[in-house]
Amino acid sequence: MAFPHRIFFPFFLLVFLQAGPLFAQSLDIFNTLKPFPPILPVLGENNFDLDRLQEEEIPTTLQHYENTWSNTKSRDEKNLLALAVGYLHYLNKNHQAAGKTLEKNIVGNFILEDFRIHYLALAYKEQGRQELENKKYPLAIDLFKKSEKLRMKIFHSYPDSPFFTDVSRDLAEVEYLLGEGYFQALNYRAAWQAFRRSLMRDFPDHDEHKLKVNLALAKNYQSAGDLKSAADIYASILTNAESSEALEPAYNFFRVYEDRLKKGKIDLKGLKLKPPVSPTATDRIDKRRTARKKKKVTYQNPMVRNFYQSLDQDDEEATLKSGLEVLKNVPGIQEAEGVTKLLNHLLVSYLKDHDGNGLIDEITSLYPARSLNDLGYALWKEEFPDRAAVFYEKIIKQYPLEISACHKAMFYLGRIAEDNGEYAKAVEYYEELLKKYDFGPFTTAALFKIPWIYRLEKKFDLARAHFIRLQEFYSSPAYKRLKAVHKNASYQVEGQYWLAQTQGALGNQKEKIKGLKSLAEKHPFHFYTIFTQDESGFDLKQFLTRNASQEVAFRLFGLGEIDRKRLSRAEQLIAVGFRGHGVEELAKLSFKKDDPAFSFYIVHLLKLGGNFQDSMRLSWKITSRGNHDRLTRSLSEGLFPKAFHGEVREILKNYNLDPLLVLSLMRQESAFNPKIISKANAIGLMQLMPATAKEVARSLKQKTPSEEDLKNPVTNVRLGIDYLNYLMGSFNNNMVYALAAYNAGPTKVKQWMTLRPNLHPLEFVDSIPYSETRNYVKKVLRNYAIYLTLYEGQEIARFKEILTIQTN
Repeated sequence: MAFPHRIFFPFFLLVFLQAGPLFAQSLDIFNTLKPFPPILPVLGENNFDLDRLQEEEIPTTLQHYENTWSNTKSRDEKNLLALAVGYLHYLNKNHQAAGKTLEKNIVGNFILEDFRIHYLALAYKEQGRQELENKKYPLAIDLFKKSEKLRMKIFHSYPDSPFFTDVSRDLAEVEYLLGEGYFQALNYRAAWQAFRRSLMRDFPDHDEHKLKVNLALAKNYQSAGDLKSAADIYASILTNAESSEALEPAYNFFRVYEDRLKKGKIDLKGLKLKPPVSPTATDRIDKRRTARKKKKVTYQNPMVRNFYQSLDQDDEEATLKSGLEVLKNVPGIQEAEGVTKLLNHLLVSYLKDHDGNGLIDEITSLYPARSLNDLGYALWKEEFPDRAAVFYEKIIKQYPLEISACHKAMFYLGRIAEDNGEYAKAVEYYEELLKKYDFGPFTTAALFKIPWIYRLEKKFDLARAHFIRLQEFYSSPAYKRLKAVHKNASYQVEGQYWLAQTQGALGNQKEKIKGLKSLAEKHPFHFYTIFTQDESGFDLKQFLTRNASQEVAFRLFGLGEIDRKRLSRAEQLIAVGFRGHGVEELAKLSFKKDDPAFSFYIVHLLKLGGNFQDSMRLSWKITSRGNHDRLTRSLSEGLFPKAFHGEVREILKNYNLDPLLVLSLMRQESAFNPKIISKANAIGLMQLMPATAKEVARSLKQKTPSEEDLKNPVTNVRLGIDYLNYLMGSFNNNMVYALAAYNAGPTKVKQWMTLRPNLHPLEFVDSIPYSETRNYVKKVLRNYAIYLTLYEGQEIARFKEILTIQTN
């Protein structure tokens, strides 16, 4: 019986419409609309980092994962665990087990299929290499072909995979090995095809690989009897290669086949067919001596030439005189560009042991204001302030219209007078700066220094008036213009704090408390707010944990197909222990919508993935956007995480330091980024200079660490802790001095201690001449107070102990 069209069509449409949402849902085969738990529950409390496993940890970790896989029933979890088990077998050099696991134990739709393919390709390649060594050529060839096929699959099907960019390099390597397999099996044609494919792969820094393949290809031609093609490649190697390992096979080839090639009318003219004569021992020594000699630059101008030649002589005055001749006669020629800079180094060295004289006056009278400023600053940093003052005075007298130079010179004249205890003279310089040169990076510093000095002199009325002047300046149009040009020129918080303390010294307790409360409201995370809680009534613990719950959104509506998949991949990678890869997926997220609840979830994933730098940055963005109203304990822990706490505690078993102090320092030094390198070449979590790390390693009877060693968290933290412990011991366990020394060096801190022996701890901190060190000490101490409050519930009294300076 025929089914009526009029009944069938409405029925079909109804079924289609009803099934539509279900059908659309089923297209998302990876179920990315739902979050995946960022840590596999079956792994328990362990948050493994498979990328950072030590070799001795691999067997026990593998056993744990295998046991967990056996006891897990969820297909998605079993797939993830199988991926990790296969990877761990690979790390454990059991490539057959790795291949079997990755090939057989992952079933169904797997969102990390490119990871499975990548590690399976690696396992096949290493299995093939082993079979090649065992001379099982057909088996090795089969495994190399499988590896090659998998690499091609990544290239064609996974353009967004983290392994995509290295596909050409990986293919080139496995195709070379495949060519070796065919060559050993005497299948020269197939070997030729594999070698040529490998040779044509293009990737960064491929020169060494291409040379290796060219040698193999030439050997293949030679074995197949095609001497002309082999000769062509060997000739190319003779022309372009430098290493003896590459040149020797070419020399040997032409030594054996030279006559036959000539009979075949192959032109060998111009080729160096014999290796150079091996040098004698004496020749080698002479060569090394020559290499060690510094390359001399020939200068055309005789005066410039005389100056540079005089640098090799042990006669400072002669060198200074030759430098003077250059400045007098040819100051603007290109060859004389570096003379003034070198003269400055010589002058600093000379003035350490000699008073100024006519020669010095004659040289510096030719100096522009900028060079005089450089000389003055170098002498000031070397702790020769009175000699620096001579050149700063010269700037003001000789170049009154060089505004920026005079601005800086006037400020440092004030600093020098202040350090010499000549307070009235210092104030005079600072006031002169504000009168004549009021726009520059030291404007707010001068405005702060004047009341600072009055306060030290206990002239509290004058101090208050000038601290108020400083605060009023911050609301003026002049400050807005200044800040636009000099962003770091601010003493606003310091000025507000010391104004409050000055009010207290004058007996105005209400004004003092009012000022401190205002400080706490505007700057709750600031050093001064935290260390004056008992005076202002600010409760740090309540502030850090005032909101009980943190809103979390595991998905954001409008995230989109690609970002949804990336987020799901990140969750699963982090969950099973591929933390670094998980963070890489998070870095690719491109969503723009500002949603605090979803942002906090990303913070959580970043922390689990070990990217504390970005998790803290995002936590601060959430916190500051809500004017601190959104701050919860969870968010506070995002801002101040216990990163690398386990490693720190393990190392500190041999030291008497608080782990939270080390974390406080690491947070400031590197934001917990183990691979970071500063502009000054400080490396890793505790930002160790290579020279410092070398000395510490020597004291511990360890080898000198390389740059890569210092990027290893355990190595870096061990050396950094030992250095911090040394500094604490050197400064009688005084945290303020030790932290200042960690940043600026112990010699500088001892000099500052001599200049300012009787200051209160907070006064000493604000008297540190280097702004970088001054702010560093404040922030590390701030971090420490927050860590103590957040994780140990410490009270005010503990913070006061931190700021106790024992002067002995």
